[in-house]
Amino acid sequence: KKRKKGKKLRIKDFPATHILELIHHIQSPLYRCLVLLMAGGSLRESEAIAMERNNIDTKNKTVTVNTGEIEIESPNALTDMSGSKGRKTEKVFMFEPFKSIFLKSYTEYLAIRPVSDSKYAFLSDSEANYGKSLFEEMKQNTVNKTINRVLAKAQEKISALNNQKPFTCHSLRHFYGMWLRNCIYIPGRQWIGLETKEIQILMGHANESTTEIYSRLSPERIHLELEAADKALILLLPEHGMAEYKGLIYSELAQFHFSRSNHND
Repeated sequence: KKRKKGKKLRIKDFPATHILELIHHIQSPLYRCLVLLMAGGSLRESEAIAMERNNIDTKNKTVTVNTGEIEIESPNALTDMSGSKGRKTEKVFMFEPFKSIFLKSYTEYLAIRPVSDSKYAFLSDSEANYGKSLFEEMKQNTVNKTINRVLAKAQEKISALNNQKPFTCHSLRHFYGMWLRNCIYIPGRQWIGLETKEIQILMGHANESTTEIYSRLSPERIHLELEAADKALILLLPEHGMAEYKGLIYSELAQFHFSRSNHND
């Protein structure tokens, strides 16, 4: 189906250059945790709010998620909270710096978490549902809208995005796929980024074709590959491999974004 002439294609993934700014501007530890689970761990919003306290081990710095259908205790829970949608991978793979930021934010959240014997990690702090699980006491559509409002408010503080339509929580899951495809480097490999099959496992997709939608090749990745190839051709040092040049370039890029992040703080 052809797009109408003049209509701009909407980018689905949240821009990587502003993700740390977004997280920084989310004041609530509760919603910062949920956003980090989606952006840094690829969880759907239904999976994020269904996290149980024993799924998050701050001592060992591990995060897991219940796979398959989720057992619901509350008679008030609604059918639209379907949970993991067939996810097979129990471990949540959170890469740095998102993992460290999440664990710190979760510790902050625990300090203000409503006192409750609920097995669920994230509880409502609203007057009407105070201390009740977000998973069991709120419609998924309501949670989705609430998170989107938080994202829109945080995005307003990012000047570079002020003229854009606010990104939604689904854009965070798209970000995760793009991050794995274009930014993760495994030592010893001759390329940057994970393969589609690997990303499929980490994101819990049933079909590889779905993963391809979430993990397209970015222009920045192509530019970095070309720059690495250019350096290798110019230096012509056979004792150094392509991976070393890519590592140097990505280190320079990481340092640039780290400096920007500290400046924004």
